[in-house]
Amino acid sequence: MNADGRLLHVQALRRDVRIADSREIGRYDYVLAKMYATAGNPDRCLLYLRKALEEGYSGIKDVYKEREFERIRKDPRFVALMNSKMPQISTQQ
Repeated sequence: MNADGRLLHVQALRRDVRIADSREIGRYDYVLAKMYATAGNPDRCLLYLRKALEEGYSGIKDVYKEREFERIRKDPRFVALMNSKMPQISTQQ
């Protein structure tokens, strides 16, 4: 099965599976974003990153260190998305 076929399969599973809470939905959205990043589809990657952020996925900061997201991190839309959704961390105490 090629990358597009796997993505379609995962999307179908996501629709069919009842997920208990939004943290799990956010995790699935993040995994889909990662798969789309790997497949070279930045539009879909950004779509699912946005969904993961909206669901409050706690591991979202991993996007800055996982190699699958290297190319997407250079996209101005990624920068805008992450700046708009990520809380600013203050260095003042």
